[in-house]
Amino acid sequence: MWHVFLVITLDYVMSKVSKNFAGIRWGLCGRLTDLDYADDIRLLAHSTRALQITLEGIEKEAAKFCLKINVNKSKELRIAMKNKESLCIHSETIGRVTQLAYLGSIIDNTVGTKADITTRIRKAQTAFGALNKIWHSTAYSTQTKRHILNTNVKAVLLYVCETWKN
Repeated sequence: MWHVFLVITLDYVMSKVSKNFAGIRWGLCGRLTDLDYADDIRLLAHSTRALQITLEGIEKEAAKFCLKINVNKSKELRIAMKNKESLCIHSETIGRVTQLAYLGSIIDNTVGTKADITTRIRKAQTAFGALNKIWHSTAYSTQTKRHILNTNVKAVLLYVCETWKN
């Protein structure tokens, strides 16, 4: 039950803060400020200053509910930003990374999908190897093995492939 309260509270906090946050251009006239899944939040902005102001707003709103941003779990990924200014929470610098995982996909600072595709292939190989006994067993028909391949290996390989660049 605590987790439900946390997610609802975070949604409220983000809705309050995002009203004043520019985010990034999305489509012709829209804007996208953040990507949220449960308590996992990704902030989006064109400038370090905009992100810093948003972090401060989230910190202030979250404090009203006795919630605090965990600096050790917070990471910064910059894509095509020349500004070297650091982001801070509670006067502590947020660690900068070159890639991160979000909902099972790899996002990196090259704006490409190579790292994500490589990870998908590795995961599919692992899934295929874990089913080695089934592949060598005569107890299963070729049709059953094909079904297992499609549901347990191919599904892992092609997860979110719709988002990959051509």
